[in-house]
Amino acid sequence: MESAITGSLSLLCAYPGHEETLHAIAAAVDLFHQTEARVQAGTLNLADQIAKLGQGWVGEEALAISLFCSLHHEHNFRNGVLASVNHSGDSDSTGSITGNILGLINGIESIPEKWISHLRSASIVLQVGKDLHTGCKGDMDEPDAEWWRKYPVY
Repeated sequence: MESAITGSLSLLCAYPGHEETLHAIAAAVDLFHQTEARVQAGTLNLADQIAKLGQGWVGEEALAISLFCSLHHEHNFRNGVLASVNHSGDSDSTGSITGNILGLINGIESIPEKWISHLRSASIVLQVGKDLHTGCKGDMDEPDAEWWRKYPVY
């Protein structure tokens, strides 16, 4: 995961106005390195560290918190998502981003069955996820008929 973050920085830097996001990502990776051993040893509470990255009310803070939690729990979807929502800020955003990152890394099998079985409209959520994985078919000039039926204003 850390190599993916590092690899994406050159792409990020190609965009004007990237500095705040770059700073937030660097802060998340730095904080991960500062806390990794102590969190693993159980001598440091991850939730207390999240506040150092902000509250998640703006995009770059939400991304930083999500990356921080994903780095700490790269192979544990449940723990990573729980860590990302147990703070006093914008926890639905940080949980969503973290869930996407860890879901991509670990697959649907890593999501606790209890979470899936209690999800309303689970089949729709699964279909949208599959469609997002496929990528948008068609465009505004030549819309794909199947996608237009599913997503009429895409």
